[in-house]
Parts: sequence; structure tokens; C-alpha cells
Amino acid sequence: MLRRFLALLSLAFLLAPFSARAQVVSLYLQSTNVHLSNVQTGVIYPAGSTSYVNQFTSNFTSGVGGGLTLNVIPVGPVRFGFDLRGSTNRGTPGVDTGMFGVRVAFKPPLVPIKPYLQASGGYMQSRTTNVSTSVSGVASASSTFTNRYATYEFFGGVDISILPLLDLRLEAGGGQGINVTDIGNVNVSNNVTLFSVNPGLVLRF
Repeated sequence: MLRRFLALLSLAFLLAPFSARAQVVSLYLQSTNVHLSNVQTGVIYPAGSTSYVNQFTSNFTSGVGGGLTLNVIPVGPVRFGFDLRGSTNRGTPGVDTGMFGVRVAFKPPLVPIKPYLQASGGYMQSRTTNVSTSVSGVASASSTFTNRYATYEFFGGVDISILPLLDLRLEAGGGQGINVTDIGNVNVSNNVTLFSVNPGLVLRF
């Protein structure tokens, strides 16, 4: 009996790092579906005018994203942590993002769900079809018009356990991008509003 107990104790000791890690690190892959409002799509020179006018549009794009979450501060059923994520919705229109954030998740007892809230900030680049007339520093019409933003977004979601180490994720987010594009004398100081829906899968280690 003592020998069996010592064997089980040794096994528990060997598995402890993996068990602890399972509560700390997770990788995820998502479908990213992003709606952008007030996106600059070029500048035009109206007939009879002596100044250029910025043109804006709204669009919806779909792509893929993923990231890494570290849940490093447990307080009972609550986990505080950090998140690093990126996404790409290729083509035109399209959008690419890279963000770092802080996250708080809650694991209710006896229920296979983990709701969470997250605040992230970082970088975003949008692509639209250019509608510009000839302006110094701006590509010609029908090419790709690119904007770059300092971005923040707030996310809320829930991870639903479907296998011992695999969760189904349902997530939505909203935020703003502050335009930091510099194309000479053209005023591009507009901000954009973004909304995203990002279902995916989470692998816990």
C-alpha cells in the first residue's frame, strides 16, 4: 500500500507542471469578421473647387486570426492575464491587426463555460479601392488605398469546453482606430469605428 501511494505521489509530482500549465497558457484560432465605418478611401478634386475633399466608406471583411493568452494571476475562480493577437482579412477591402491586451476570465463551478472580458490596443491597417483623382502623394484611382491606425478594442466572449483541452469560443468586440497615415498635404486625421465577431477554437496547455 505504501509503495502504491509513493508511486501515485511520484506520478502526481511529475504531472504537476503540465497540470499547472493547463491553467495558464492557451492558443486560439478564430474567424475574424470586421465591420469598419468612416474608412478613408481616397481624395477627390471637385469641379470648381480649389481644395481636395476626403472620401470615406464603410465595409465588412472576413478573414482569420489567432493568438496566445497567459492567465497568470488566479484569484479563486477569476483569472487575470495577458493576450497577444493578430488577424488578416486579405484582399480589397481588407484589414490587418496586431494587438496586445489585458484579460479577466471567470470559471463558474460545475459549469463548462468561461466568460471573459478583454481590453486590447495596437495597430490596424485597412485597404480600400482608391477613388482619388490625381493628387501628389496619392496613388491613382482603382489602385489600393491604405490607411494605418493606432487601435483599441474591447472584447467580450465565452469559452465553452467541448473536449478536455479544447474550447469553442464565441466572441464580439468593438473599438476605434485613430488614423496615423501620412500622405503629405492630404488631411487624414479621421478616426474609424470597428466592430468584430470572432468565433473560434481554443487549445489549452
